[in-house]
Order: sequence, then C-alpha cells, then structure tokens
Amino acid sequence: MAQRITKNSDREVHVVSDATGFLNVNGGAAVNAANANGDGTLTGLSLKKVVHSAANGTWTVSRGGNTISVLVGSGDVEYDTMGLSWVSGGDEQANVVFTLSAGAGTIAIRLGKIT
Repeated sequence: MAQRITKNSDREVHVVSDATGFLNVNGGAAVNAANANGDGTLTGLSLKKVVHSAANGTWTVSRGGNTISVLVGSGDVEYDTMGLSWVSGGDEQANVVFTLSAGAGTIAIRLGKIT
C-alpha cells in the first residue's frame, strides 16, 4: 500500500500508510502535499485523529522535530475530542512525519487545514 492521501478537501486531509512517511504542509504539486488540491498556501495543519496498528512495533508521530505521540499496538487517539489539536508552538506549520519502528502496521491520520 505505502502512503496515500485518501481525502483532500478544502477543510481536511486524510493520509493512510503502512510504512514510514510524511505529509508536506505546503508542497503544492509535490509528493505528499496537503495543499495539492489547489488550496494555495496553508498556514498550518491541525492533527485531529490518528488510528493505528503495529504488530511488534510502534508508530511515532512528530512535527517540527517534536514527538507528538508514540503509539503501541492498536487503537485511536482523537486529539480534537480531547481539546488537543496540536496547533501551538509553531508545529502547525511543520510537516507531519510518521515513523514505523519494527514490525508491520498501518496508520491513518486526519488533519484539519488552517488557511
């Protein structure tokens, strides 16, 4: 499967992957760009929800060199429901990086677009 963007609307972008990857905030026509649907320049992305599974490994989600989550096993984290959408401290403009360490796994990430 590798990485693919499964939804890219004017309000949200969804990415699914079974390998380490990233989502570029303002890549335009570049690979893995959140604004590839013609949004123009985004001022950021808010991390809203992550659904994950990792057999014998972990997923690490990071932004701007800062680790947001280390996810073990299977589950989901709804950051927006908890009142956390990870849009402060400059991280909202950083690319979203997800790293699978060992084993096999899948991750799905829902992000809100900030214009």
